[in-house]
Amino acid sequence: MIRNEMKGYSSVVLYDGEEKDFSEIEFNFICETCGNKANVKLVDGVKISDIKDEALKTDILNRTKLNTKDIAGIIFYKTRENLNPLAKFLSCESCKERYLLIVGMGEVQPARYKIVISKIFRLDPN
Repeated sequence: MIRNEMKGYSSVVLYDGEEKDFSEIEFNFICETCGNKANVKLVDGVKISDIKDEALKTDILNRTKLNTKDIAGIIFYKTRENLNPLAKFLSCESCKERYLLIVGMGEVQPARYKIVISKIFRLDPN
């Protein structure tokens, strides 16, 4: 489950550019516990709706205040920037601290794409 939110990261833009570079974006993540750096790619992130742990999904939805829309029984989520939310689970290779990164991704204008951090959470140890 989520332990706490890391403050100061909401609405940080990770990418603002053309589609050709959009899926290859990677960035440095620094563990707040030990300072270890890791390169992170978002290509293996998961849609919020695809998270199997219902308690975790509910916790994410309550803490991120995503906009929800039900269309013919299918739930769609959007960030406050009207982007598609994606969850990326991270684990520090050094100290094993676990994090959950929620980003909004999507096209904001024709051929212009953005990735924006919505929230970063620390997760409880396994």
